[in-house]
Formats: sequence, structure tokens, C-alpha cells
Amino acid sequence: MAASMPELVDYAYIAEKLNVSQQTVRVYATGTKQRKAGFPESVAPKTARSPLFRKKDADAFIQRRGVAG
Repeated sequence: MAASMPELVDYAYIAEKLNVSQQTVRVYATGTKQRKAGFPESVAPKTARSPLFRKKDADAFIQRRGVAG
């Protein structure tokens, strides 16, 4: 049985679910002092233009933030 690829999402998905700007999500992901605990790690290569996150990890972070999906 072949392993299925995880569904991936970007900053826009997380921003929409949290009702914040993509810039705010970028701060969550990359800021040092403002970084939110538990923000998912990008699965994209470091050289990629945009980070990508496993949807299940992003949804878990969103749920912890108290936002219903």
C-alpha cells in the first residue's frame, strides 16, 4: 500500500482560519519574541519561496488558538 501525501497549506490558509493577516501569521512563524508556541514547522525545503505546513498540524495550531474550523 502506497503512503499518501499529507495535505499541505500555506500562510493564507492559516491567516483565513485565524482571521488575521498573512503578515501576522509570518510573525507567528518567524518572529523570535512574538512566535506563538506550537506553530507548525514548515515541510518545504529551506530554499523554497513559501513555507508549507501539514494541514493537520496547522489545524491543530488553529484549534489551540480557540478558533473553530
